[in-house]
Amino acid sequence: ADDLALAHRATGDDRFREGFFALARDWHAAEPIGKPGFARVAWNERVVATRLMHWSVAGSLLALHPDDPDAIWLGREIARQALFLRDNLALDLLANHLFRDCVALVFADALLGVVPDAQPLLEAEVREQILADGAHVERCPMYHAVCLADLVDLRALLGAAAPGWLSDALARAAGFLDGVLLGDGDIPLLGDGWRGEVDVARVLAQARSL
Repeated sequence: ADDLALAHRATGDDRFREGFFALARDWHAAEPIGKPGFARVAWNERVVATRLMHWSVAGSLLALHPDDPDAIWLGREIARQALFLRDNLALDLLANHLFRDCVALVFADALLGVVPDAQPLLEAEVREQILADGAHVERCPMYHAVCLADLVDLRALLGAAAPGWLSDALARAAGFLDGVLLGDGDIPLLGDGWRGEVDVARVLAQARSL
């Protein structure tokens, strides 16, 4: 989604836009809610949250007009997935899963106004999961970097409308991550983390710019 939208933005070639919508509509047709096994993969809460964030970014990059049929379809699809997610939060897994869910709900509400309690939900998770020293509650540098990347994306989306608690948490989390990096500039492998999930240098640079 992101790559096709960026390619369209860079070149103006409508084949990239058409490619995104062809893939999105094909997915929509192939993975209906209620299909056997739907909740294990296509409608797993984390997958839904991640997908609606990327589709939201793609729609923004494509600069769709409100009366464009593609924009109407995409807006309805993002809203549908956000409402599904609101009823299927990761209340069993909590931690970074619930964090991602709540960030995605704020994305959807900021764009479409469909989840009015999204910001309070995320604020509660941020206050619980980003500790006083900026560390993430799971004490796993990879999960920390994942949550920081989500905060960066959300802060960029909200712009001047971002609440103070979000900006504060972003600054503290970025400071902590910067402080625990190893000499090669990457995360230490503590907990069940691995490298390559997040471009740490890029996320920290984005955090500083915000």
